[in-house]
Amino acid sequence: MDEKPPDPSHDDEPKRWAPPFSGRVAAAIAVVLALLLAGGAYVLTGGNDSAADGSDPLAFAQCMRDNGIADFPEPNADGIALPESIDMDSPKFQAAEKACEDLMPVPDHTEANESDASDSASAWEKVVPGGDCECADGSEYSFYAREASTEKVVLFLDGGGGCWSAATCAPDGTNDYQTTVETPSGSGVLDFADERNPFADYSMVFVPYCTGDVHLGNAVTEYTSDLTVHHKGYVNGTAALDHLADTFPDAEEIVVIGASAGSVSAPLYAGMVADRFPDAEITSIADSSGAYPDAPEFNDDILTASGWGTTDALSTVTSDLRSMPELYISAAQRHPDITFARFDHAYDEVQAYFVLLAAASADDLLALIDANETQIEEAGVNLLSYTAPGDQHVVLDDDAFFDETVGATALVDWVADVVEGSPVEDVHCTDCTAG
Repeated sequence: MDEKPPDPSHDDEPKRWAPPFSGRVAAAIAVVLALLLAGGAYVLTGGNDSAADGSDPLAFAQCMRDNGIADFPEPNADGIALPESIDMDSPKFQAAEKACEDLMPVPDHTEANESDASDSASAWEKVVPGGDCECADGSEYSFYAREASTEKVVLFLDGGGGCWSAATCAPDGTNDYQTTVETPSGSGVLDFADERNPFADYSMVFVPYCTGDVHLGNAVTEYTSDLTVHHKGYVNGTAALDHLADTFPDAEEIVVIGASAGSVSAPLYAGMVADRFPDAEITSIADSSGAYPDAPEFNDDILTASGWGTTDALSTVTSDLRSMPELYISAAQRHPDITFARFDHAYDEVQAYFVLLAAASADDLLALIDANETQIEEAGVNLLSYTAPGDQHVVLDDDAFFDETVGATALVDWVADVVEGSPVEDVHCTDCTAG
């Protein structure tokens, strides 16, 4: 699972815009690297030979050492094995990676694709939409598409932190935003080779996240003279939605899945999908954002503040429903046939981190989750919910998706029933303590 974030109450600990729990972004080492975990070391496949495309593992390793990663190892026939002592989430490593990206070794798919899972992963098509789409630093944005069923499609909104001020975007004063987008993990609902996966035969559009605005922004904001952030998540997300609509015009069942930051905007995107596909069955599944409250610290200072530029994204949301939990209510009022579901761990450390970072109270995260659900359902929205014990963050794009069970109800079966339209009961832990 994702790494534990720093405690916001400790001023001496970093508060990054994409904190350590989104380290799988950095671990990808850009889209040209395959990342495997083996024997306590990260193995970057690709061998040690230079290639026609300019990639050169030997030169890449030397470049990394020249740029401050002194213990970066030499490649061998199997690739480059990074020791655990190297922190790939550190600004120093990411800066070196950026400087050396032209030399990055390309994965050897002839050896890597030995399993069905790898064959499935190779089916992804990288799409570069161009136009105004970009990451937080203004670099090129891309998303990924997998074509399978013409009638059943998933729109997956990925996560990875958020920022809304100079203090949250660059707390150490360094503008070191990620310049690459995350590739699909191949785990959980993204593992199409696992027969337990309810979405194994679905087509999918995977929307990476690199803008710090929960996929809702359309602004270029200068927080300080040295810090300009391109909050273009809504531009990127709607480009991916356009691709879905153009590629799968006959879709009859569309599931919007949001993980972490992506789960905040999942209900809104489900409404936009329903606008495009009025006759389709639409389901929204939000993974790990159920605690963010209807409070001024979130509503006025983040969601509707000028930094993100959410005017376009919230154009269908009335002014009295502009909070994160109320995005469900707004979408349901416009499209009452959408099925809404959510998953949360009761004491999710990452959600607690962001609640505190926004200067709200996170004394009882489970109480916030339960209160938000009550608010949504009292407005007439049937929100199907699964609340598990523990403090982990996100589960749907992790192999833990197949193992999570509360009482007698396995999460994978519950999600399958939600999507199939079978009757389901809310699932709520009784002993919800973290740990």
